[in-house]
Amino acid sequence: NGANQINLGISNGVKWLAVIDARGRTVAQGVVQLPHAKFDKTHTPTVLSTPLAARLQPGAYTLRLSDFYNMSYLDSNASFSGAGGSSGPWNRADIFGVRLQRVQ
Repeated sequence: NGANQINLGISNGVKWLAVIDARGRTVAQGVVQLPHAKFDKTHTPTVLSTPLAARLQPGAYTLRLSDFYNMSYLDSNASFSGAGGSSGPWNRADIFGVRLQRVQ
């Protein structure tokens, strides 16, 4: 999401992430925030979302991402001149991969 600078959170991506097992059961879910990253032809910085903790058994899983609300949905930000302000809510994310990290 290159809509704004990383320090402007009005239009950062805020999503609901659900981890679904092979039987269709939701085994973990929660809100994740995806920060802004200014797109650059030679170097777009790598930015990571907030983590979602899950205890997973070996197997196959599906990730389901849906919209949650960010600050651009608030009436108090309707006069903001950037993305997510006067043009209406902006809650987009450009996802290039998923990172799994083992925590002990």
